[in-house]
Amino acid sequence: MKLMQGKVRYLLITVMILAVLSSNTEAAELEQDIAVGPNNPHIITFTVDTEGKIYAETQVGGDTQELCLRLEFVQTGEMKKEAWGGSGKLLTLSYDISDEDLEKGNEWTISVASGNGDGKGYLWVEYPQAEPVPSDENVPAVNGIPPTAHMKIYPNPAGEGESVTFKGYGTDIDGEVVLCRWTFPDGTTLTREGSSYTEVADLRDLSGGTYRFAVQDDSGLWSEEVSQELILEEVTDGEDEGLDLWGLVLAAALAVAVAFGILKVSRKSRKKKAREEGTGSIHATSDPESARVYLDGAYIAPSPAEMDGVPAAEHLVTFRKFGYIECKKGALVKDEKATSVHCDLQKMPQLKMELSADPTMTPADGRSRSVITVTIQSEDGIPIHVPEDVTVDMETSMGTIDSPVTIKKGHASTRSFLTSSTSAAVTKVKARCEPIPENSIAIEFTDTE
Repeated sequence: MKLMQGKVRYLLITVMILAVLSSNTEAAELEQDIAVGPNNPHIITFTVDTEGKIYAETQVGGDTQELCLRLEFVQTGEMKKEAWGGSGKLLTLSYDISDEDLEKGNEWTISVASGNGDGKGYLWVEYPQAEPVPSDENVPAVNGIPPTAHMKIYPNPAGEGESVTFKGYGTDIDGEVVLCRWTFPDGTTLTREGSSYTEVADLRDLSGGTYRFAVQDDSGLWSEEVSQELILEEVTDGEDEGLDLWGLVLAAALAVAVAFGILKVSRKSRKKKAREEGTGSIHATSDPESARVYLDGAYIAPSPAEMDGVPAAEHLVTFRKFGYIECKKGALVKDEKATSVHCDLQKMPQLKMELSADPTMTPADGRSRSVITVTIQSEDGIPIHVPEDVTVDMETSMGTIDSPVTIKKGHASTRSFLTSSTSAAVTKVKARCEPIPENSIAIEFTDTE
């Protein structure tokens, strides 16, 4: 009898382990470049056969003042969730798949539509996908399977003036991903606690090459590294071939010039012209200091800035500082003379920080997360693209939150992740960014019982 009970118990445990393994899901993702207009929405369709969360985000530039991100259930035609915004605003939504949804069908659509104006951007969707049940008769021990790493770099190839997003996350069928690690082409690494790690970088701060990503689970096991090569576009549209050809022609012309003594005459002419025109210097100051100083459109340094060897002529000096109105000053540079340029920057009126959370209610289990989106806006709700990287300090009364976060140059928003506490309560999340007034939002941690 005891032997039979032991066999039954073993079978029950085996069935339970198999049930746990078969119920685990991994995330599938779709990422597309999109172009939308009043008569040209962008729509994608996908299938979901298991429980989990659908997450979508989009950001569209151009003149799209009324932009809608919408999730619909094909079987019933029901609109499950939507988010509204405008040009440059990051729109996000998430939805938890229910048993009732699965009983009715598995087809879903995500659409991005513009009410007025055309624009281009991207759409990224993550949704649950059932993992296959291991076919091996020997069921693996719990907490003995390494996690899996996933990564995406976009846009790739990347061109001049673009920001590059590095998105990485991990999945683990028998535990929880707790640590992420990026490894750069030069061998340096960046690590961060949590199951995902996303960075947005200016192209000027990057180098081409192979980037690698890995994750670690709560049992200390590391995943295999996944990798992707970032390609930086320097010359496009066949210019490389043209430059090589003209390089040969120029080399031949220079050889002829040297043979006839023309090169020596040319050098003397340039020196004479430089002496005739002359150079001077510019001393640029501002109140407040640390404004970005540009000379004829080219960035120089934070104020106060010294510029030597400036050709004697009329120049334009521009001062830019986040939260202040751009200031432009003319500067007449004379030969061997120092020219001083000063600007009293005026604060930009009616700026505010808008906070949104998705979801606004999370289980108080110490693991669930809410995405907090921070957007710089005018008083009329129009997103303001910042002229330089802006740091936002985040604070929460309960749970933990990523802080500080950065709104990258040329963007209007950023995201932070709030991890719930183990106590049911309502927490207040604050965002601070001088000189804009701070703002806050309430998030509820719900009882898990």
